[in-house]
Amino acid sequence: SRIGIKLVLQDKSDEKLLLDLTPYIKNLAKIDNLAIAYDYLPQKNEYVVVLKNMQVVMPLTGIVDVAGQLKKTKAKIDKLQAEIKNKKGMLANENFTRRAPKEIVEEERNKLNDLAAQLIKLEEIKNGLR
Repeated sequence: SRIGIKLVLQDKSDEKLLLDLTPYIKNLAKIDNLAIAYDYLPQKNEYVVVLKNMQVVMPLTGIVDVAGQLKKTKAKIDKLQAEIKNKKGMLANENFTRRAPKEIVEEERNKLNDLAAQLIKLEEIKNGLR
């Protein structure tokens, strides 16, 4: 069976457009139900995507093994945190930063920034899984 999604809006200005688009959204997303709400607090086992003017809330019960996904996500976060610590240590080492070619040092800084961005995304996923 297909699922339902709840769109939690911050203000009513987007409601008419979303109501007009509901049949198309339901068809494209392959969902049975699309509800529009205000002041909704997501419940346990609901995944939340926060957008500029709304939150998209999707129930996970019966669809996703929330505990399993949470465990996997936490493991990925731990691994990333270890990699970030390693890169920070390398970049804090004056012997490395003085002796290594500038391109290599810059490449390592870029890798650190990429790892930090990945960590932020994983934290958002973890928070969405609650």
